[in-house]
Amino acid sequence: MIGIADLKKNAYNISVAFFRVSEEITKMAVLTGKMIFHSHRVRRQYRAERCN
Repeated sequence: MIGIADLKKNAYNISVAFFRVSEEITKMAVLTGKMIFHSHRVRRQYRAERCN
């Protein structure tokens, strides 16, 4: 028989772990988005300079 206190502790640990993982995913997504946006902007700038 698992006690309610153990269940609460496990749920807390799981939620904390999930929060950390989602935080990491968010950071990675933001970094990736910045990189994509930056490379796109640089490419467009390069194309504009070449055309002029």
